Order: sequence, then C-alpha cells, then structure tokens
Amino acid sequence: MMFYEKAIEMLDAEAEKQKGTHYRVIENYIRERIKGREDLAQKVTDKKNPLSGAYNAIYEIAKKHRQSGGGNCVCVAPDEAWEAVDKFFGFTDEPLTVATGKVVSLFDML
Repeated sequence: MMFYEKAIEMLDAEAEKQKGTHYRVIENYIRERIKGREDLAQKVTDKKNPLSGAYNAIYEIAKKHRQSGGGNCVCVAPDEAWEAVDKFFGFTDEPLTVATGKVVSLFDML
C-alpha cells in the first residue's frame, strides 16, 4: 500500500472516533496537503494519532492566546493553525496558502 492511501485510512479512522467537525476540517487540510506527495504522506503515517496530534498543535497555540480572565473563547488565525499542523508533521515545503490558490480559510474546506 502506498503511503498516501495508508495516511488517508489512518485519518478517516481517527476522524470517525472523534467528535466535532473541527477534526474533519483538519483532516481535509491534511488530505489536500499530502495529495500527490508520498514524502509528506509518509510523515503522516509515521505518527501514531496524526489527527489528534495536529489538533493538539493548534490547541497549544490557542492556550497561548488565552488571556487570563478572558474565559475560554480564543481565536487562532487559519495561517497560524496550518503552520502549527505543518510543523507537527515536519512539512518543510511550501504550505497551502492564498498564494498557491489552494486554501484561503477554514471555511473553504467545509
């Protein structure tokens, strides 16, 4: 089995176990990111729980943005979130951005 197919199976299986659409949004980003790239897909398969790990990378950024006494509402910009996901997986090539015409915001992936 090729790394891409294995990565997709892993992401699908983990997404089925998780609650909430935010995991699906992250999954879709990763799918687009590794499409046609076996080297990036292999990095996804190297992780035990790739989707949860990517979510936690974004969550850590949100925790840093949280203001004391500000409650639980935190905003993480899409570029910042995807940069965290890329860093988690060790993707060092050009990320998906407005310049590449792939992903403009989280809502483009819904």
